[in-house]
Amino acid sequence: MNEIHPPVPSSKMPSARSRLPFSEAPSISMIKLERGLVQRSLLYSLERGYFSLIRYLLESGTGNARERDSEGRTGLIYCCFIDNDCWAQNIAMTLLEYGAKIDDHDQRGLNALHYAIITQRLILVRRYLDSLDFDLSRSTDIHGNTCLHYACSTGNLEIV
Repeated sequence: MNEIHPPVPSSKMPSARSRLPFSEAPSISMIKLERGLVQRSLLYSLERGYFSLIRYLLESGTGNARERDSEGRTGLIYCCFIDNDCWAQNIAMTLLEYGAKIDDHDQRGLNALHYAIITQRLILVRRYLDSLDFDLSRSTDIHGNTCLHYACSTGNLEIV
């Protein structure tokens, strides 16, 4: 039971290239995950906390700043759920720099500003309002609620 097996000579061990030739490797766009996220995509990196990879994906042209998951949520919406305010703000600024739009909404009609207000992320609310590229009064969810409705419902006077 406690036998020691001799090592396999390296000449018989197939290399990584011979086991999975790069020409036959699945495309990045074909590796789908549970919520419709593509492995090594921008949203996948956000969800997993690979924050330093996001700028690389955007600079290399691999990442899409306006990418959506299966529920229509964008990277700017995901930023509202990053615990560290500094990381959340820096990633949001990077996404905005590469073409993300605050008014892109999910299936519920909520955009990044709605989510920042709901989660009471004051730093993101300020950032999104500073880089406002849409009509705030026309930004309503599927029930007709505006950002001001959500701000008042939080009871946070700084956000209102």
